[in-house]
This record gives sequence, structure tokens and C-alpha cells, in this order.
Amino acid sequence: MPPFLEQTTKEDLRTAGMSVEDAERSLFETLFDAVRDSNKSSLRVQHRMHSSIAKLVGDIYYPELGGLETSHDDSQRPMPVKAFDDKNRVFWIDARGKRKTGPNESSYNQAEVVAIKDVLHLLSKGFAGQTPQSVSIISPYAAQVAELKEMINRERPHLPNLQDIRLGTVDSFQGEEDDIVICSLVTLQGKAQHVTDEHRLNVTLSRAINLLVIVGNFADAQRHPKIREMTHPSYIPTDHVWTAQRLEEEASTV
Repeated sequence: MPPFLEQTTKEDLRTAGMSVEDAERSLFETLFDAVRDSNKSSLRVQHRMHSSIAKLVGDIYYPELGGLETSHDDSQRPMPVKAFDDKNRVFWIDARGKRKTGPNESSYNQAEVVAIKDVLHLLSKGFAGQTPQSVSIISPYAAQVAELKEMINRERPHLPNLQDIRLGTVDSFQGEEDDIVICSLVTLQGKAQHVTDEHRLNVTLSRAINLLVIVGNFADAQRHPKIREMTHPSYIPTDHVWTAQRLEEEASTV
């Protein structure tokens, strides 16, 4: 993933007479563009994701390739938790809390922390008597990761069927994968460049094997073209957009 440059960094580069565009390009992009077309190709077949997750990623980020092909049958991607056992494995939890500022001006959102706690309890109950699957929780913001870590430390004794929960920023999760990935967006107010950066969003959406749960303000998401596109019902069905109340109801019926 290319480096993400804050606005102040971009201004410093321009003041120094340096190219912001060059600084934002990854080494891979630079090398790929330098190679002759006859000596390069793009891979279309993916081996990780449930096909519904791959469709979201492929249609939005690789339309020039005609999307992504999936090498496996979805029966190889089981989901024992009934609430999430559907032919589409992308869900959105509509959490509408306010963004707050933590250390180093990083952002966090307690409403999303609470929503993720409820998702974890729903998963733990659903995996009772089943083979548990690994879970990763990622966020663009380090302060949110710290808040989530505190919550998990408190709740871990009450999550007996979730033995492996990993936490990290989206940037630190490049190249990683997990059975279930929960993403806490924290804020989509204003430009939200740290969240809406296309490379970072691509990493966010493409780490999950069996289930992708996005937590964020659904109304605010509609203000950003790329995120609005990914919330289209063909990628996230209307009944997969849950309010906090719906989440509580699902957890209570397990």
C-alpha cells in the first residue's frame, strides 16, 4: 500500500519543490509502470475470500479486469453462526456515535466499540459447540485500536468461544488475513481522508476469508462516492445493514 500523506506533509513537499504525486506512489506501482506491457499481467483469480466479499472488492477496485474470479466453492467457507450464515457474507453495523480525539490526534468512537463488543458476543454464542474461527478487528486509527484492546481485555472472560482475537490498524494488517474481519471506520464526517483513501479501503475490505463486518455511520457513508458505491444492495443487502437494536435482537435469539 502506498504511503498516506497528511495535508501538512503534502504542503511541506510542495514548499520544498517536491512532487506529492511521486511521494504517494508505492515502489510497486513505479516498477510496474516501468515494465513493458508484454512482460506484465494482472492476477484475476483469488483464493482467499468468500465469493460475495470478492465480488465487492473486484467490482469496485478491479473493474478493468472484469472483477475477480474465485477459485473455490463457497461451501469451503462455512459460517456456523446462524445470524451471519447467508450467501452474502458482508454486513454493516450502523453505529452513530461521535468521534473523539485521543493521543497524537488519533480518533476513536465509543459507539463503535460497544457495537463490536455486541458482535463478538453474538459470534461467541454462535460458535458454541462449533469449531471456532479466528477473528481480527482492524481500524484506520491507532486510538480506536487502543480502545478496542481495553474492551476485549474486559470482555474476554465472557467470550469463551473466541480464543483468537487479533487487533491492529489497517496499515499494519497488509498481507494478513483472518476467517472473520471486523472493521471499525470511526468517522466518515468531513473528508475523512484517512478512512476513504482507496488503497487503505482496498486492504480493509479484502482481508476476510468467511465474513466481513463493517462498523460505521451508514448515513455518513453516503457522502463519500467510493464508500457509497460499496454500500449498494448488490454488495451489502438491505437486510445486512443492522442498527444497534437489530444487533441486540440477533444476539438475544442465539
